[in-house]
Amino acid sequence: VGRMAAQEARSVGIHLFFSPVLDLARDIRWGRVHETYGEDAELVTQMALGFIRGVQGDDLDSGILATGKHFLGYANSLGALNQAATQLGRRELVDVHAEPFRRAIAEAGLSVIMNSYNDIDGIPAAANRWLLTDLLRDQLGFEGLVVSDYDSLTMLHTTYRIAPTPGHAAGRALEAGIDVELPGNAMTSGLRQLIEDGTFPEEIL
Repeated sequence: VGRMAAQEARSVGIHLFFSPVLDLARDIRWGRVHETYGEDAELVTQMALGFIRGVQGDDLDSGILATGKHFLGYANSLGALNQAATQLGRRELVDVHAEPFRRAIAEAGLSVIMNSYNDIDGIPAAANRWLLTDLLRDQLGFEGLVVSDYDSLTMLHTTYRIAPTPGHAAGRALEAGIDVELPGNAMTSGLRQLIEDGTFPEEIL
């Protein structure tokens, strides 16, 4: 399925899938449970490995980039509410919920990872350096591209209110480990002024 989907996508100029979903769905009330491979980490891992290998191909010359999402613990929010807080200990986050991502990186060469909308210990995923750098990069060994879920940088400014301006929101996300804002540049467009006035270090960009 992944191989055929990639071939059809390439035939019309598409080179990136926002799939597969690696969230573990353990509360059926969650509104996106139908997008997942289920509640079991091993089942999710095996389904993801097959899909990613099919989509990306042996060397990406015949396939397209796959995106693992959502990093991390998105489907285990309080009350199963979308974009709500996730109250899981770090051991469960790392040993259970990060496991499909770890295996996808190590065994299938996953190219892209997308952050989640939730917050963990009061820190939104899009601004969480422990999550996107210490865990994802340093511990899990991910060397690919980290993209934001749609408008998650905007949420740092308008929903979570941890950034006073769009530029500050983009800065928080870049410092945490996000490489690309999606779907546009609503927040990153504000970085230029912060760089020019010395508020945000250009070397981070």
